[in-house]
Amino acid sequence: MKKILIALLLVPSFSYSQEKEIKNGTYISTRQTEKLKLNLVDGNKYELVFLYGNYEKKGDTLFLGNQVGKKSYFSAKFHSDAGISNKVTVKIKNKYITTFMTQIYVGTQDGSLPVQYKKLSELVNNESLDYEAEELSFTINRSQYLYLVYENYEGKTALSKYTVPNKVSGIDADFEMNNFGDIQLKAYYNKENNELVIADLFGKNPLAFKLEGNIESEIKYEVQPDEIKNLASWTYEGKDKDESGLGYAVADSAAAPKYDFKLKTENNLAEALKATQKAASKYLVLYYDPKNKNAQKEFDGFIQSQSTEVSYMLYDGYDAKYDLYNYYRLTDKDRSWIKKNHISESQNVIVVNSDGMVLSTSKGNLEANKNLFYYYDVFYSTLNRLNALLTFDKSIHTEKISDAALLKAFAQVSALDTYGLSEDLYAPEPPAAENTDLAATVVTVDETPQYKKTEVKLDKNQVDKYWQRLLKAYGKEANPNMELVAVISKEIKNEGFSRQFFGTEKTLNDTDFNAIEYLLKHYDAIKAEQNKTADSSYLAENIGKVISDALYKNNTLPQGEITTGQQQKSIEMYKRLAAKESDNLEINRNYFYVVSAMAEKLHVEDLYIDQYNDFFTKLFDGKTGIIEKIDELYTQKDNYNYESWGDFKNYFSNLSNEAAWFVVTKSNNPEHVKKAIKWSESSLAIAKNNAYYLDTLARLYYKNGEKEKAVKTQEQAVRYSEGIDEETKEDIEATLQKMKTGTY
Repeated sequence: MKKILIALLLVPSFSYSQEKEIKNGTYISTRQTEKLKLNLVDGNKYELVFLYGNYEKKGDTLFLGNQVGKKSYFSAKFHSDAGISNKVTVKIKNKYITTFMTQIYVGTQDGSLPVQYKKLSELVNNESLDYEAEELSFTINRSQYLYLVYENYEGKTALSKYTVPNKVSGIDADFEMNNFGDIQLKAYYNKENNELVIADLFGKNPLAFKLEGNIESEIKYEVQPDEIKNLASWTYEGKDKDESGLGYAVADSAAAPKYDFKLKTENNLAEALKATQKAASKYLVLYYDPKNKNAQKEFDGFIQSQSTEVSYMLYDGYDAKYDLYNYYRLTDKDRSWIKKNHISESQNVIVVNSDGMVLSTSKGNLEANKNLFYYYDVFYSTLNRLNALLTFDKSIHTEKISDAALLKAFAQVSALDTYGLSEDLYAPEPPAAENTDLAATVVTVDETPQYKKTEVKLDKNQVDKYWQRLLKAYGKEANPNMELVAVISKEIKNEGFSRQFFGTEKTLNDTDFNAIEYLLKHYDAIKAEQNKTADSSYLAENIGKVISDALYKNNTLPQGEITTGQQQKSIEMYKRLAAKESDNLEINRNYFYVVSAMAEKLHVEDLYIDQYNDFFTKLFDGKTGIIEKIDELYTQKDNYNYESWGDFKNYFSNLSNEAAWFVVTKSNNPEHVKKAIKWSESSLAIAKNNAYYLDTLARLYYKNGEKEKAVKTQEQAVRYSEGIDEETKEDIEATLQKMKTGTY
C-alpha cells in the first residue's frame, strides 16, 4: 500500500477585488471544525487539499481510504533534549483549544495496568490560564503509553494510543476536528482520456484528474498511533463523578436531558426580586414589549426552551451554577417601576440584580438574545463585574458604613476574574473640574453595541481613602483576617479592585507596601490558616509567592517609576520573606534578581553576595553531587514553571553564573572571589563548555591570582565561543590577550 494525496487542481473561476495584494503561497482555513489547505501556484492555479490517506490496488481499481474520517484527531510529534527525567511535557495545540478543555482527556499507562485518565481542564494551570491561548502545556509522569481522547457532546469518542520511547521528553499534539465523515472513494484509470477518475463506491459524483508530473506530498506524516478507536460509549472509573467545577460528564444521549428542569416565573415583580435575592448568584431578566400582542406567548415559549437548555447541563441532578437567571415579563401593573427606572419601549430586555438595580438594557426579544444567557457566555461575568461595582459604589455612599461591610464590598470586587479586562473597556479619565477635589473615572464594562451597560463612576482618591481605613483598622488586630488577606493578595498582583475599577495596571504605592507589611506581620498565622482549611477561596496560591511576584514585578519597571524609598522597602521585605522561605527556589531567584539590580544604587553589594552564598551553601551542601541534587529537586518541582529537565538545570547554572559575574564586576574582596569561584564552577558542572560561564570563571581565577589557570580557562571560552553573539566573542578574545600580556 502506498500514500496518495487527493486535491482539486483547477483553474479558479473566482476573483478578488484587491488582486494586487493576493500572493502565491499556502493558505490555511480559519474554520474551527476542519483545516483546509489552499495552495495558490504559478499559472493562476490553486490546490484545495482536503483528503489524504492510504490506497489499496485491486486489479485496475484503487480503493482510497479516508485518512480524515478515520485518522486520529491528534497529530503527534515526539522530541527529546539532553536530559532524561521522570516527567514528560505535553503541548496540545488548536486555535480554539481552551473551548475543548472539558472534551479532551489524557491518559497514561504502564504495561497492562489500568489507564489513568484526566481531563485537559484538570491538567492545566487554571489560575494563570489565557483563554485566548492556542496551545496548552502541562507535565505528566513518564509512562509506557499515552492516550489522547476526544469526546463530542453526543458522547461519541475518538481514542488514540501512542507508545512513548524512553528518550522522549516532550510531546506536541495538534488537535484537529473534521466534518467530512467517513467518505469512501474508489479510482480507476480511463485509458481513452488518460485520466484518473475518482468517485464514491457507487460511481456517483466523479472527478477526473490528469497526471501533471511528479509532486512532493503536501502531507507531513507524524508519529502514528498504535491504535485508533471510534467509540459510541466510553468511560473510565470516576469519569461520571466529575466534581472539578470545570467540566461535566457527557450525557448518554443528546436526544433528551436526564434531569427535567423547569424555570419558575413569579406573578409579580416584587416576588421575582425576592426569589432572585434568595439565590445569591442569580440575576433577574425582565422582558418588556408593551406593543407586542404576542409578548406573553413569546415569553412562555422562551421559558420552555430555556428550561430545556438548562436541563442539558444538569446531568446528575440540580446544580445552581448552571441556573443563573430568573425571568419575569413586565406589564402595565409594573408601570411605577418602569417609570422610576426610565425604561423606554425600545428597551425590551432589562437585566437587574437582586436589589432591582438596572445592569443592562437591550433591544429585541428574549429569543433573539438567548445566546447571552447560556452558561458559557461571558455576559454573566460582565454582569458580575457591573453588579460588584454598583454595589461597591452604593456601599461607600452609605452613611457610617462599618469596617466589616466595607471589607465585604472590597472583597466582592476583588473576587472578580480579570479575563476580558483591558484598557479599551474603560473610558479615559475626564479632566478634573476646577472647583472639586474629585476626578471621577467612568467605567463602561462592555462596549457591545447590542447592549447598553450601566455606567459606574468611582473616584480613585475616595477608594484609596477607604482602603487605607481598612488596613489601619485591621492592622490593630492580633490575628489576620483571611478575607482581607485575599483582597490584599489580588490587589498587589494587579488583579484586584484597582484593576476592576480603573482598568489599568499600576505600580505599588505606599498603601500597597502597607498592605504587604500586613501579610508579613501575620505570615506564619496566614500559612497555618491556609494549611488547616480546605477552602481555597481565600487564597489559592502560596502567600510567599504572591508577595515575591508582586515585589519582583514592581522592581522590573523602568527606573524612575518607583522611588528609592520603595526600592529600599522592597529589599527589606524580600530579605524577611527569603528568611521565611529559604527552601523556595522561585522566591529566592526573584530576591537575588531584585537585590543585584539595586545593589550598586542602594549600596547593598555585600548583602547580595552573602545572601546568595547562604542559599548556595545550604542547597549544595556537598553531601550530594550537583546534578543529583538538581534531579532530586526536579522530581519535586510541581510548584515551579519549568517545562523540561534542561530548563530546570539551566535555571541553576544561570543563577550561579549571574551571581559570580556580579563579583567579577562589583567586588575585589578576596573572600567574595573565592565564594564566586565555587558558584562559577558549579555552573560548568551543570552546563559544560559554556563559553559565557568559562569566561566568568577565567576572570575570577585571574582576580584570585591564578593567572595560568585563568589563561587556560579563557582559551576554552574562545574555543567554545562559536555561535555566541559577535560582540561577546570579541570581548572574550580580547580578554584572553590581556591575560596573556598581564594587562587585564
